[in-house]
This record gives sequence, structure tokens and C-alpha cells, in this order.
Amino acid sequence: MVQDNHNIQVYHGICGTTSADGLHWSQLPEPLVFQFSDTEINGYYDLRRRRYVLYTRAYMGAGPSMRRAVGRTESDDFRNFPLSDIVLETSPQMGPCDTLYTNCWTTIPGAPDHHLMFPAIYELNLDSTKIAFASSHDGVAWSFVPGSPIAEPGEFGQWDGGNMFAFPNLLELSDGRFVLPYAGYAFPHKYPRGEWKVGTGYLTWPKGRLVAIETPVVVEFSTVVFLAPGRKLLINAVTKRAGGIRVEVATDPDGKTIPGRSFAECKPIIGDCYQTTVTWNGLEDLAYKEGIPIILRFQMKNAQIFGLDFI
Repeated sequence: MVQDNHNIQVYHGICGTTSADGLHWSQLPEPLVFQFSDTEINGYYDLRRRRYVLYTRAYMGAGPSMRRAVGRTESDDFRNFPLSDIVLETSPQMGPCDTLYTNCWTTIPGAPDHHLMFPAIYELNLDSTKIAFASSHDGVAWSFVPGSPIAEPGEFGQWDGGNMFAFPNLLELSDGRFVLPYAGYAFPHKYPRGEWKVGTGYLTWPKGRLVAIETPVVVEFSTVVFLAPGRKLLINAVTKRAGGIRVEVATDPDGKTIPGRSFAECKPIIGDCYQTTVTWNGLEDLAYKEGIPIILRFQMKNAQIFGLDFI
């Protein structure tokens, strides 16, 4: 704040704190960035970019048509951040009174390079919120996942019947469930603040089944080229009546199928398959040469694939 004899000028900024042990914290003397962001701010260190990243509140448009959005800014020293760029805003499929309130940035458990957001969509006309779902491969380019929103407040009168906000992080429990904390309010967002009643709960996805590739008909697709982080492939999938999944392993750059790892030799994946090992003629090893990139090809029908793991 700057003050003289004639007026007072107020500057909004985002401040930071640091700690050597994660227990004792000290606030930095100067704001990280002079920017208005009066709600949830999430940050992390991007190992791939070697940059500090903040997700903030941002605004699109101006005047009566202005809407809240999600902004992103990055820095190499956690001291000087530029103004945020908008990376996620309301889509044409949303209502004319909808605006993005919080961002709830997080990652998939065990996969820190898989970026997710569970932003709260504030419906101004209803004075209520619901939870959307967005994803990004690099933390910069974002898109909403089909099927969003994924959660809405309970019946009015219940502990979370007024509005709700999700908070990081998405966690994996010992039984394989993914869970995400959220705060539920008994009353609408603009209800008199002194009367607020708030509780906490979890949004849950059994067996880590957050989102899937699915099809009712026969399709084939391939992964991008990658270095496999393990010798065995585990699949999290569900097939329905007359459905099934087969996997083929190929090498790069020629794209030739590895001997013994073709669709024909793959044991069909059928039913409710959670962390099921993929095999070819009873063999589990992916059979690639160390240091050689591979491609995975999939055949599927009337099935859902939720995830892959390597061991």
C-alpha cells in the first residue's frame, strides 16, 4: 500500500514463503507478483521445465461481461513472476452465468507429469457451485474432459447441499481408490458469512478409474513412441458383453511387431481387470531390447481402458 497526503493507492500481490525443512516457514519480503488473485493459488516445481509454476485466478473480458478464469505464471527463481496468462476459461457449453472460481490443480498419483484440474464452476444465477474436470499433458495447454462436471452439491438441506469446492491433492488409497478432498457448505455461496456451515468429504473413484478410453465397436489405436519404464504391463480395464482387449508390442523406428508379442498371441483381456498383467502365450515380459523405444497397439471392443502401469 502506498499513501500520501491526498490519496491511498492499494496494490494487490501474491506472496510466497520458503522453508528449509517443511516445518518452519518464512515469508519472502517482496510479493512474487503484483496481481489480484483472491482465491485458491496452487504452485509446484516443474522438473521437466525446471521452473516454478503458479496457478492463479485470472479474468477474461471486462465490465459486466467479465468472467473469472484460471491463470498460469512461471519463474526460474521463485522470486519474480510475470503476470498470469489465461490457460483455462469457461467453454461455450457452459451456461451464460457460469464462471471458474477455484482451480484445484493436482496430478495423477504416481504420474507427476499428468496434470489435472478440478475447478469449481460458480453458477451466479443459482448461487451454487459444481466441480469440473480438465487435463493437460504439459501444464500449459488445458482442455475440459468430456463428461464434465463430475460432481454437484447434494440435496438442499444436506451438509453439502449449498455449494462445494475441491482441493488438492488427488490421492491413491491402499485399496486402489482415487480420492479428492472437497469442502461442502450447507448454504449457498452468498449466504450471510456468519451463518456458514462447512464440512469436508472425499470424491472417490473405485480402482483408480478416473477416466477411460472406451468404445462399443471394434477399434484399434497406438501409443506414441516411448521408453518403457518396466518389463511387464499392467492394465486397468473393464469389458462388457462380447467385448475384449488385446495388446501388441512394436519397436521404433520400423514399427515392426516384436516376435511373440502380436495381437494373435495376446491372451484376451476380458471382464473386470484391475492391475491385470498382459501376457502373450503365457509370457509376461514385453520382450523389448533395453534402451530401444516401443509402441503399444491396442484392439478393443465394447470395453474401457482406464490406465496402464509398468513393473
